Amino acid sequence: MPLQPQVDRIKGGIPKEVGMQKMKKPKSKSALMFALLLGSVLLAGCVGAGNFIWLDENGNGIQDAGEPGAADVGVTLFNSADDAAVATTNTDADGQYTLVVQGVTSGTYYVGFDLPVGVNFTMPDQGNDDEKDSDADPSTGLTPSYSLSGVVQHVDAGLVPLPSVQEEAVEGSEEQAAPTAGIGDYVWQDENANGLQDAGEPGVG
Repeated sequence: MPLQPQVDRIKGGIPKEVGMQKMKKPKSKSALMFALLLGSVLLAGCVGAGNFIWLDENGNGIQDAGEPGAADVGVTLFNSADDAAVATTNTDADGQYTLVVQGVTSGTYYVGFDLPVGVNFTMPDQGNDDEKDSDADPSTGLTPSYSLSGVVQHVDAGLVPLPSVQEEAVEGSEEQAAPTAGIGDYVWQDENANGLQDAGEPGVG
């Protein structure tokens, strides 16, 4: 009986297979078509999620032009039914990732993002383009649950830098320098005891 492929991790949408020989480069057009058909069969019947983790430099919660991807950030796909982790990977050098579960045609899943040192998650669900916002809850790093029948490619997370020690010190000094309030006027010797500041009645030093 031929060995069945066992996918243990997928990065960039390409399955890593155990128990199969490395496929050789096709030598003809018909061989190429067969290779493409085999690849589609291997990836058929799968669900998953993927796309982008980026550094949200201006903190607006939107993937703006020029904002870089975050490399080597851990990402996990969870089954919503029992919160079991079913796939895990790390982002590539450009901040891209893909998580796939083979042999499953549908289900409800959510994604969890690891939080690197020195950053927080940015504001979620900003703007009107779901492919350009962040889906991670800032307090947990988890996304909402998705009902999947394939691989959805817009599950993203934005990261914002934590304030530096110098910035916190400046903010603290500004708070200390805030103006104070007070009251005051005049104390005098009420020589005729009428409760009024009469002409000639001296002040008390």
